[in-house]
Amino acid sequence: IGAMFLSSITAIFDKIALSNVKPGNPYFVILFENLIMLVILTPYLFKTKGNWLIHLKEHFWIFLINSFLYFLLVLFVFSGFTDGPVVLVLGVKKMQILFVLLLSWLIFKDKPTKSVLFASLLMLAGIFLIKLG
Repeated sequence: IGAMFLSSITAIFDKIALSNVKPGNPYFVILFENLIMLVILTPYLFKTKGNWLIHLKEHFWIFLINSFLYFLLVLFVFSGFTDGPVVLVLGVKKMQILFVLLLSWLIFKDKPTKSVLFASLLMLAGIFLIKLG
């Protein structure tokens, strides 16, 4: 519940940041937010996970690919924030659950329960209703 609440708040602040950067460029906001996270997380990792650099070296390519995909995700979401309402952009972003279900079924052979499939369909219907409204 806390993550959902924080995600909603950060979406509003992202929209505010994007609205106040001139010219409206999501790259600066992405860079600045990630630099702040870097400054906060680096000392934390050194203090709590002393061997994190070893794991970074071992799995460098996975982290690199994941970082690139995360960058694309944030870029698309921020581009949506600059052009549209936050609620619609977040609704579309929440459709990721459908792709996660599909990919986890294809890659890991996970089988979602009927209630998960039903909830996913409800989310999809909600997104269409938001778009229509």
